[in-house]
Amino acid sequence: MIRLSCLLKGRYLYYCKNRWIINAIQLIVNGLANRCLVSNAQTVLRSLRPGITLRTKRLVFENAPVILPDGTVNCCDFCPNSTARNGKVMPVCLADHLQPVQAESFAR
Repeated sequence: MIRLSCLLKGRYLYYCKNRWIINAIQLIVNGLANRCLVSNAQTVLRSLRPGITLRTKRLVFENAPVILPDGTVNCCDFCPNSTARNGKVMPVCLADHLQPVQAESFAR
């Protein structure tokens, strides 16, 4: 699903407004992929009743970087998270490995 967003919109999707049609499509596609189409379709149909809303919450889990045998680091190519650490911008997952927080930065 993440790569599909990039193909359709040219960018990776990390925020999506709660729209009924988008949520319904996502539930149906996920149901097809995870063999729970019937229960997901029932959820979509129940949401058509008056007073019922269909909302989803999307979570993005960060994976740790993979250090390859040659010592290079393989990070997610679609990672939106970066941080400034000791004056350098780097992926969040690498920050503690490459630039541990310096004690004097907490002394202020």
